[in-house]
Amino acid sequence: MQVPPGRSVKKYILVFVVGLVAGVALQHGISQYRAKDPGPTVVRAQSPDAFNPVARPAISDTRGAFEEIGSSRHPVAAFLKLKSRYLTSGNARRLGELLVERDPVSGLREIAERKAELGDLYYIVQQEMLAQWFLRSPGSFSGNAALIQASVGGQSYQNGWMERAIEQDFSKFKANTHLLVDSQDRRVALDQISRILIAEDPQSAVAWAISLPVENQAFALRQIVLRGGAITPEHAASLAAQLPADNERGELVREIATAWGKKNADEALKWCETLPTQAEREAAFEPIFAVLAEKQPEAAASYALRLVGSETGYPYLRLSIQKLAETSLDKALEYTQALTKRGGSEDYVAIMLDAWADQDPIEALAVLSTDTDLSKTYLSNLVDRLSSDSPLEMATRLAELPEGELREAVLNRSASGLWRMDRNEAIKWLESPEAAPYRDDAVSAIVKAFSEESPEEMSRLAATISNPAKRNLSAQYAEGALKRFKADSTASFIR
Repeated sequence: MQVPPGRSVKKYILVFVVGLVAGVALQHGISQYRAKDPGPTVVRAQSPDAFNPVARPAISDTRGAFEEIGSSRHPVAAFLKLKSRYLTSGNARRLGELLVERDPVSGLREIAERKAELGDLYYIVQQEMLAQWFLRSPGSFSGNAALIQASVGGQSYQNGWMERAIEQDFSKFKANTHLLVDSQDRRVALDQISRILIAEDPQSAVAWAISLPVENQAFALRQIVLRGGAITPEHAASLAAQLPADNERGELVREIATAWGKKNADEALKWCETLPTQAEREAAFEPIFAVLAEKQPEAAASYALRLVGSETGYPYLRLSIQKLAETSLDKALEYTQALTKRGGSEDYVAIMLDAWADQDPIEALAVLSTDTDLSKTYLSNLVDRLSSDSPLEMATRLAELPEGELREAVLNRSASGLWRMDRNEAIKWLESPEAAPYRDDAVSAIVKAFSEESPEEMSRLAATISNPAKRNLSAQYAEGALKRFKADSTASFIR
């Protein structure tokens, strides 16, 4: 080691030693830091997204590679030649954007040819292409609607490109939705826009809907009314009246009626009567009346009485009486008895009992059986209807009925009704523990009802009855039917 001229040897050695010690300390510190923190390279390798080709973002050092991809005659093929760690969702979106810049039509065709190789990235590239294409050239996008639908395999909105376009440029997307050719695509776009505008500023949503081409206004207003809060039903009704009468306006009218009925059913009914067409009046009346029947069943019944002569009158009257029965059975019975005494072709008590039985058949039968006057007129018919319409329910709820003639009648008719409706279900019920107390009587009823139709089968079924007297009686029914069947067959053969 040479000491420079003019320098002290001791001083020079001291500086050299201090520098050497500092270097060793620095190296030791770096080693210790690396032991505690493996650094960004290792962290990136341990990240779950590092092994997920869909989740990883674009990698900046592929810039040169994408310049080559962009200049290639077959950019998708060139993209697929990248190392697997570069086949990320971010780079797939870069590819989609590049394909739109070059030629979106040929780009869609090329990714379709390479769909299997692209795997999950295919849908990301396609989604980015459709979003960029619509934002950059909505006219060209709409002009190639058939190609786009063929590429997606249905309506283009199913690809999710609209959400991507909204994320990138909501204003441009909103301004060009009227250019979408497919009506369902257009509806989905209008729905998404209305949802965003209502969340931001309800009044701007209404202004936007009114500014649309007239063929789109009804649907957009309907979405706004449906979400509530942005427009009053009265205002919506005044706007609807200015639109052309078509199916879209009919759907808008129904939504207005639903919202207005919840707010003020009486006022909504008055508005309903002013609608210009019968179809719109019917569409509006149904949701309004449903609210009225729920809140004011007597008023609803009185209103429905005015409609009884029409085809729609009876269902509305039935609904209002049913709602009245849910509120108070005694009141419903009193009300319908008074209506029936007025005369006319309708038996309003029967309507009430049917509605009551639909609500709770066992309770209706049990209460009805205790009223001598009502049971004479209505009990048998109600038992027949319930045993025919819901035989399994009636059969499984026999224990809830009081013992006696009522339970016996329900048992006989529901057992035979269930056999007629679903033989396998009937056999399953007969073999269940809950049917054990009633099995002999149920089988006897089935044998009596079906011996003429299936004498041999009924003869076998009768043999399963455990009570000797009931078994013998049922066997006689089946054997008599079987003899008549054989006699008729012989006579037919001789002839």
